[in-house]
Amino acid sequence: MSAKLKKLALMLTMAVIFLSLTLVNMKVVDASSTGGEIDLFTQKEPYSGKGLNISSDAFGLGEDVQIYALATYNGDPLENILVAFEISGPKNPVENITCHRAVSTNETGIATVSFRVPNLKETAFGEWTVVGNAKIANLTVKDSVKFKVGWIVEIISIKTINENHVPQEKFPRGRYVGIELVLRNIAMTPKVVYLTATVYDLLNKPVNSTELKNFVVPPNEILVNAYLFLYLPRTTQVGNATVYACAYTSSVALNELAYCPEVSKSFVIFAQKYFLKVGTEPSGIITIPGEDWYEEDAIVNLMAPALVTVSRGIRYRFSYWSSEEIFHDRGNGSIVVLMYTDHTVTAHYILQYYLTVNSQYGISGGEGWYDAGSAAYATLNINVLDHGNGTRRVFTSWSGDSSGINYTRSNPMIMDNPKTAIADWKTQYYLTVRINPVGIATIPGEGWYDESVNVTVNAPTVSDYNFEYWDVNGVSQSSRVASIRVHMNVPHIITAYYTRIITYTLTITTTKGGTTNPAPGTYNYTAGSIVQITALPDADYIFNHWELNNTAVASANPYTVTMNKNQTLRAVFSPAPTGWFVPDWFYWFLLPLFFLMIILLIIGFYYRKKRKESEEAFHTGWTAWYYCYDLRSENP
Repeated sequence: MSAKLKKLALMLTMAVIFLSLTLVNMKVVDASSTGGEIDLFTQKEPYSGKGLNISSDAFGLGEDVQIYALATYNGDPLENILVAFEISGPKNPVENITCHRAVSTNETGIATVSFRVPNLKETAFGEWTVVGNAKIANLTVKDSVKFKVGWIVEIISIKTINENHVPQEKFPRGRYVGIELVLRNIAMTPKVVYLTATVYDLLNKPVNSTELKNFVVPPNEILVNAYLFLYLPRTTQVGNATVYACAYTSSVALNELAYCPEVSKSFVIFAQKYFLKVGTEPSGIITIPGEDWYEEDAIVNLMAPALVTVSRGIRYRFSYWSSEEIFHDRGNGSIVVLMYTDHTVTAHYILQYYLTVNSQYGISGGEGWYDAGSAAYATLNINVLDHGNGTRRVFTSWSGDSSGINYTRSNPMIMDNPKTAIADWKTQYYLTVRINPVGIATIPGEGWYDESVNVTVNAPTVSDYNFEYWDVNGVSQSSRVASIRVHMNVPHIITAYYTRIITYTLTITTTKGGTTNPAPGTYNYTAGSIVQITALPDADYIFNHWELNNTAVASANPYTVTMNKNQTLRAVFSPAPTGWFVPDWFYWFLLPLFFLMIILLIIGFYYRKKRKESEEAFHTGWTAWYYCYDLRSENP
């Protein structure tokens, strides 16, 4: 025993002897039996131990303990009351602690003593008792308060468990190791703790750690289980490992304090072999190398063929790998599998069928492989191929396994087998239809016609022209047959030949008093035509004569006109005579007589003028007058 402890023990013994001598012959009574009372309690609220013989909440190692004694009489605080304290630690085989103090109450009736709980759990852990005595009204009153000292929260035990909470001592890499902790709280209030667990491998390297925040431990030493799980990476060193667990007041960032010493548990980390099963979907279409047993953490490279040929037009195309976990998919059928457990990997393939697209002309599209059940389409870039010589090819439809008349896209084909799409074409020839002379008319029928069809073309009637004959590719056909039939076995050029028709107009007019047949008007006649016109006088009128192109021509009725130019014919009518009749020849006689008289008058006028000009004029009778010269002239 150290000198300080011996000195303390001696002082405590002397204090006990002194108090024993002082209290000899004094009557000691319970505080509740008189009007005077003393109540011992600590600073631990709300369970401070207030009340007669009530226990206080627990304390930890090294914690300051404040003991308060409240002296009252009939409820009133008593000042300057000397209170004797006896503080007794738990019984233990190492060293029992007992100490005494005597302190007077202050003006509030409270006497206070304090001490620090020793940091030796062998002597401090257990139940402590504090007894207080005081003399009030010549009577000794007392009270006691008890409290526990220990780890406020303590991890009682630690186990390693598997994911099903079953105790287990060996764990493979790549799995979880579970930690089961049993905790106890000696305080009278629940405690919120911060639990941590850390695993170290065989080489004492940290493997992994975890934490459990805000875990509540119930009061009054009720045992509670807490569970933490830590993942063991596949790179962990195999062999013995240790897990350490501890309970803290808070996180490290918040200046945590440990509730109790950490606990630890050893276990074994091991490696094992795993089986890799490699299959295909659909099953059995090909065998992919790589199926076998592998050491834990082995890396296995698998390569699935991109294509698997079954038969002509049928194959399988790789789609993807499937498994519970693929370490790395490189694409194109290549994957890397990490063997940390048994694996089943499956290479999925898609059945495909080939579509063949055939076309004699143009550029076809759509040929290739298609997934089973998908829709495929055949295409062409053109639907007409003109050879430039009057011959062309025309797309008609899709046939074979396809259908439709749209050259840019056939009807959909569901690819449930290999299929062939055929573009069907027909031959057409161009029929050129011409007319001679050019431009006098347009003859329908020119254009493209299917091979071997017969085309009938009709030469139309053209005003002022007569159709003469057809010419086919330079060879004349039957004359004056307006309809021609052409067999389209090659391109053809046909020409309809016409000759111009010369026509003249005959305009018929009349004077008052009649009409004509044909009736007055304008008529067209072919050159050289002979036209007969009849004058038809009205009542009281007679036909007089005809005037052709404003010249009287005849009085014959009917009158015949030859159409060698444009003609104007006028029928002249006269009123019929009312008394005597004058024959027609008389009128012909009167006309010359009329002209003769005019001539005579002109001659007489001239003669008269001459005589008047010269009185000496000499006239030699009819002969001299006739030659019209003056015989008196010097120059005949």
